[in-house]
Amino acid sequence: MNFCCSIVKFFVVLMNLVFWIAGIGIVALAVWMLVDPAFMISLAQEHQNYQYALFILLAIGILMVLLAFCGCCGALKESSCMLVSFFCCMLIVLTAEIAAGFWAYQNSDKLEAFVKSNFKHTIANEYREVHARTEMVDHIQIHLQCCGVDGPADWANTKYNNAKGGLLDLSVTNKLSYSVPPSCCKNGTERSLCETTRKGAITTSVNPIINKTGCMERVVQEVKRNIQYILLGGLIVIAVQLFGILLVLCLCCAVKRNKDDDYKD
Repeated sequence: MNFCCSIVKFFVVLMNLVFWIAGIGIVALAVWMLVDPAFMISLAQEHQNYQYALFILLAIGILMVLLAFCGCCGALKESSCMLVSFFCCMLIVLTAEIAAGFWAYQNSDKLEAFVKSNFKHTIANEYREVHARTEMVDHIQIHLQCCGVDGPADWANTKYNNAKGGLLDLSVTNKLSYSVPPSCCKNGTERSLCETTRKGAITTSVNPIINKTGCMERVVQEVKRNIQYILLGGLIVIAVQLFGILLVLCLCCAVKRNKDDDYKD
């Protein structure tokens, strides 16, 4: 019995050490992003929402550290109170994760519309205005071989084209003559050819050099293509947490039984 209890205790401590390291990493990342001026400047247009998200991330990291500390101490000291507290907190976290997963599945259309709206806003108002957003859009368009949200025409009425066009009235040239970024060119295209064909051509939307598929469609395709890996990852995380909860429950019962035996003796 003591040997089995020691094995269970070892796995509980090991699991909590991993949990503790992950929590420390999240806290360090959140603090760094909060104090780093580069992040604050690059996301100044959404400063308030950005800070809210980072404070939530920081709170999650702190919660993970405290839970891991509670679990380790409870296992090493064989404290029933700390083990029960850890068990209840882990059960709440697991329930919240499952509820969040179901909510995301039920509201996938709303989430897609939210992402689409924000991406369109970034393309229209922040490309070449905010360095971090520009790099993000270029990375997405190059990696997914796409252009715009729904297609190249999304670049027609944007600050990017307004800056290119000078005094040109975009309301007149709407979706007829507009430029797209170099990241819209297909991979493998010569730089000189890309530069020539992407700038203000009336045939931009039918240009064979330019990617025609929108990035939102590509993202949906990527998610569907990798849905089994996403689900597998989620199931593994839930399984590990369930295993940890069961281990803590077993250890708690063993500690209580040992104390009862000592009391009888």
